[in-house]
Amino acid sequence: MSRFFFKQFSVAHQRSAMKVGTDGVLLGAWAALPVPAQGGAVSGNRTFLDIGCGCGLIALMLAQRMFACGQGEGLRIDAVDIHAGSVQDARENFRDSPWNACLCAIEADFRIFSRQCPDGAFDLMVSNPPFFLQSLKSDSAERNLARHNDSLPFSGLFSQSQRLLREGGSLAMVFPADVSEEVMRTGSLHAPGLRLSRLLRVFPKEGKPCGRVLAQWVKGGEGEAREESLRILSREGVYEAAYLDLVKDFYPWAGDRIPVG
Repeated sequence: MSRFFFKQFSVAHQRSAMKVGTDGVLLGAWAALPVPAQGGAVSGNRTFLDIGCGCGLIALMLAQRMFACGQGEGLRIDAVDIHAGSVQDARENFRDSPWNACLCAIEADFRIFSRQCPDGAFDLMVSNPPFFLQSLKSDSAERNLARHNDSLPFSGLFSQSQRLLREGGSLAMVFPADVSEEVMRTGSLHAPGLRLSRLLRVFPKEGKPCGRVLAQWVKGGEGEAREESLRILSREGVYEAAYLDLVKDFYPWAGDRIPVG
């Protein structure tokens, strides 16, 4: 898989209130892609949606992964954000990428955008949503918009995702560990048709508590959720091999640091 992406993205246009960060990178690398049909080919076109796309990070990562595994033909990824500067960032970053033909940045409120989409429109929906539900807001309107869920309540995100996903499609999100119970409870209440299939607890450093949770829900089907954990740094501040393996196709330096043997 190409490691081109972050070499260019590190100097890409970023007017967004929140810049490229660990949360987005983790979600873009970890989210499970639609399963190819028997024989290795995807049957029909695939459509993804990145909700609150910022500068386009996660959408770009998904495009890279789909093309790298030979599933890029017929792919369309819509990236929606309410912040005009973020959408401009995403458009310019998409334009400068090898996957520009399948990427579309849209300036819109998801609550309005979603009502214009038909049922079952998407195979995969991803979001690194606003999450500082109880904290004090900053003096910056843009940071408030990026970090609080006033403009994108979890209840609406879940209920619309259940409607917009095709059968077997999935929703993947990343959020702080301290709101994980609220997120899970909201999902069960407002999207009972979505089944939790994967959950990853991320620990920033050995000896530190869980900081982030990544979760993926599938529409329909049966089965228990697969729960795993990931630690980013050792106690000595060295990147852990599992983290490096997850992000190696996006950070040029990561593959070179994976321990041998």
